[in-house]
Amino acid sequence: MTLLFMRHGVTQYNKEGKLQGRQDFPLSDEGKAQVAAVDTRFLQQVEKIYSSPLLRARQSAEILQLDCPIVLDDRLVERGFGEYEGKSYQELYDEGFDLKRAYEDDEYFFLGVESLGDMRARLLDFLKEIQQEQEETVLLVSHGGLGLCLRQMFPDKKSDIMDLADIKNCQILSFDL
Repeated sequence: MTLLFMRHGVTQYNKEGKLQGRQDFPLSDEGKAQVAAVDTRFLQQVEKIYSSPLLRARQSAEILQLDCPIVLDDRLVERGFGEYEGKSYQELYDEGFDLKRAYEDDEYFFLGVESLGDMRARLLDFLKEIQQEQEETVLLVSHGGLGLCLRQMFPDKKSDIMDLADIKNCQILSFDL
């Protein structure tokens, strides 16, 4: 199975450098245009889209207008950032949050931020389930944190976390399951 991953289009919070986490914000007008501009020719083989139920991901999946079903799955939501949702990354760092450790240490837990281990467990559960499906090519429309976790789970995609950290809005990654 080929698993394609696309991060949702840009939101106002993305542009402001704020943590969205599980807050449910829509795409900005720029984000809608960004998704509409995605070259979908190589997405025509997609047989099913799995999307985070958060609005920014759902809107992105719908704007693509691929001729296949869209299935919402709670396991594809963004990493929870607890009380830091709505705040800037800098505020999180000022409190002592270690980004590198947060994406390398499954047990690292910081003031309500979802651990990498918890995020990885829900993603693994999802991947095991879809591997039982009949589709040859599926698209996940989700969030940067989940995409980063997905990148780490494939041995040929591993490198220093800081090299992987920047998944652009509407960037598409491909993995063989």
